[in-house]
Amino acid sequence: MMSLLEVQQATVGYARRTVLRDVAFSLPAGNACCLLGANGCGKTTLMRAILGVLPLLSGEIVLAGTPLHRYSYAQRASVIAWVPQAHEGAFAFSVLDMVLMGMMPHMSTFAVPGQRERDAALQHLIAYNSTNLPLNRRRILPASPPHSRLPARCRLLSRITLLLGWKATP
Repeated sequence: MMSLLEVQQATVGYARRTVLRDVAFSLPAGNACCLLGANGCGKTTLMRAILGVLPLLSGEIVLAGTPLHRYSYAQRASVIAWVPQAHEGAFAFSVLDMVLMGMMPHMSTFAVPGQRERDAALQHLIAYNSTNLPLNRRRILPASPPHSRLPARCRLLSRITLLLGWKATP
């Protein structure tokens, strides 16, 4: 079975401080993986490297057979999703807004979602039995069931290859 994600002898850090050294693992397609560790051990640093927002000091990350550094920003946005445990942004987004944002990597630059995208987003919500949520409410609901799965459902619409979730420890 082909690996979806391979981290090959990755060394990651900030400026002159190495946080992780020679990390190596492989994640087969279709599997889930849980990354556990103490506060400050480098979990977030590794996630940022896998997302491609923090460059490696050495080593390589391979996604679906292609080295991550060969993906453009737009390509990465269309195949990797980061889903935080809770959305606490500065802006209030409705459920429908969140689903429409999941479609943005597949639209042209500066495009505005039209009726076709809105219809597709609504169909997506119907398919995942999410129509009981207040679609036009301007605040995303707290991260407790059943709403904790909402961000993941929203990002599914973008046809991603790798979904990274995050639950920070208190």
